[in-house]
Amino acid sequence: MTTPITNRSRFAFCAPPGTWINDPVPFYEPSTGVYHLYLQHNPAAPLDADKHWLHVSSRDCLSWTNHGVALAPSRVSGDSDVGGVWTGCVTQRGDGVYVALYTAIPTYKPFTQVQCAALSHDLHTWEKVPGIVTGLSHQPEGYGGCFRDPQTFLLGDKYYCIIGGERRNGQGGAAFLYEATDDTLLSWQYSHVLYEGDTATGHDFECPDFFPLPNADKWCLLTSREKSWWHLGTLNPDSLQFERESFGACDDESRYAAKSCVGADGERLVWFWVRDAGGEADGWSGALDHPRRVSLSADGKAVEFAPV
Repeated sequence: MTTPITNRSRFAFCAPPGTWINDPVPFYEPSTGVYHLYLQHNPAAPLDADKHWLHVSSRDCLSWTNHGVALAPSRVSGDSDVGGVWTGCVTQRGDGVYVALYTAIPTYKPFTQVQCAALSHDLHTWEKVPGIVTGLSHQPEGYGGCFRDPQTFLLGDKYYCIIGGERRNGQGGAAFLYEATDDTLLSWQYSHVLYEGDTATGHDFECPDFFPLPNADKWCLLTSREKSWWHLGTLNPDSLQFERESFGACDDESRYAAKSCVGADGERLVWFWVRDAGGEADGWSGALDHPRRVSLSADGKAVEFAPV
């Protein structure tokens, strides 16, 4: 059993007293120079339940301001996210509107996962888009139960989105690829499986993230199960298949749900949820770790993470 890390001063941001936080969703707004992070959040107890999005922001990644709940699950039975607002991403589309894509849980028995969206003009106030996102809740046949955590990426002038999944019988994770069909980022179509993993990185891919490494002809896929993992390789420009060359753990088991964004200096920054921080007995649970810069190793064979 892991001993909880209770020293709050070690972390960038900790769960407020009496609450829980986990998976970060980072976004940097260059026009204001502000980093915005949305964290899965239970505002009522230090327990992993009743997922909301908590919003915090910072200019220096050291001192964070808590803006309270940005998105809350519906309390109307039958709504798509009545069971929780889970992890996703934030993207600014061409007309300046911010789009939050997230996994919603309509029911727990049976456990169902769909993708929903919300829109904002200021990253503070969000309006949910009714129903599920067109095309983004199409899960390919022949795969297991995991189907969550949408993450967009830009390739040329077109947006794509990956969603984390799993192969049958615990054989490994899978990343499903979707293509935007218009500029709203609210209409998508399923393309293909971007990449399939194996048991070395767990039975599924939670919190997937996919991005090109700065100053390198390499792509990095981040996934989480037991630990957060990096997968290094190339993206075939014709087939849009990720071809992995190497992989490894980002850190130990206490750092989880790695997600990234491009920072103020153009470098890729990654954040982790510290899941051994606090605990129910301490009256709070979960912390946001300090960000790290992502880079390619000197020999070109590994992904490295360095403190900012």
